[in-house]
Amino acid sequence: MSERAFLRRKVANAWSTVSSAFRTTNTTLELNSSTAPISVSHGASVSVAIAVVPVTGTGTPTGTALLTTGHGVSGPSVAIPIYTLNAGSLTTSTTQLPGGNYTVAAYYAGDGTFGPSYSNPVEVTVTQEGSTTAVSAVDRNSSSIPSGTVLPFGSFVFVRADVAGVSGQGVSTGMVTFADSCNG
Repeated sequence: MSERAFLRRKVANAWSTVSSAFRTTNTTLELNSSTAPISVSHGASVSVAIAVVPVTGTGTPTGTALLTTGHGVSGPSVAIPIYTLNAGSLTTSTTQLPGGNYTVAAYYAGDGTFGPSYSNPVEVTVTQEGSTTAVSAVDRNSSSIPSGTVLPFGSFVFVRADVAGVSGQGVSTGMVTFADSCNG
């Protein structure tokens, strides 16, 4: 038997000992005090409550938990901030939910005694939020051109649009269209 095959067999035999050493856990998740589907505007604050308990016996799981999108559905999974449990649970809020329709689950990473577990997923719809757009212009010398300034036809101008969500969370994406008119 090769050394690699020997090590593979040793790890496989030891895995059942290691995995049975961890006590199983049950993780629950509530968003906005509910396990029902929620709908919020992008950037809105969503309350998060995560609890981790042993399936059998007593004790308090310690360590960290995080929110993950896409658990149980196709598509990429995105981790949202990691939280530290306090007495097996945590209550906090997040403004970090990305836009779209998906599920969010809590994932408990486990500790030296308790094994990892996922909560049941909660359906989430995050709708677009309002935005603001600021348009500015500068000339070839990087000097600001005040709004309403009349320039000679053919003048060289850089035009910039800064788009931001009302909440200030995330990065705006998409296209901005500039229109030029000549009143000659």
